[in-house]
Amino acid sequence: MAIVTIIGAIDQATVRSIRAASAGDPDGELLVVINSEGGDIQSAFDIASVIRSHRGGSHGRAVKECSSAGVLVLSACDRRSARPGSRFLLHSRSATTLPARRTAVDLRERADQLAEVDERCRRQISAAIGCRPAEIAALERGEGTVLTATEALDLGLIDTLVGCPELSRRAAQRRQARARARMPGSSPGEPAWRGVAARYLSARGASGVAIGLPPQWWVRP
Repeated sequence: MAIVTIIGAIDQATVRSIRAASAGDPDGELLVVINSEGGDIQSAFDIASVIRSHRGGSHGRAVKECSSAGVLVLSACDRRSARPGSRFLLHSRSATTLPARRTAVDLRERADQLAEVDERCRRQISAAIGCRPAEIAALERGEGTVLTATEALDLGLIDTLVGCPELSRRAAQRRQARARARMPGSSPGEPAWRGVAARYLSARGASGVAIGLPPQWWVRP
């Protein structure tokens, strides 16, 4: 087994560590331990690519915090677990720099670039947990949504809550029931996954949880 610990901001140094660990034991399971507030989104995409291509399978484990770009890394793992008390932040991307000329055209172009990155992130995360990208977008609305480990378990972002086998089992049953409800030929009615995001958002307010991020749009993720 190859073990990599991601602590703090995700960057290209993190990518190099993941690549080295994967190359060092290509047929063993890759354990990625994450305690990160996020970081560079391109680095997160690179890490996710390494994890998905690792022959020996992968296990992502969140400890304390797995936020922003860290969620993308976690979602790339075959198995995903977390310790009780861990938290997960989902939010839209934001720009680190402004164009030199801040015309309406320049800002629209930057906004379009951010929207493309957001959509790419949502596709990867939603594919991993079995939902629609629009459901992830709902959780990213406003300042984003902070999920507890139990909520992340019910959502499918993790499949195991460490030390809580019964909670993990019941959450798996709920996810399976939602998957069956989404299958062709199932009974008509409200899409099963809509209620999941709606439940979190209604309990936390229309824009999710206030997480203390700066109110300016153009800030580092």
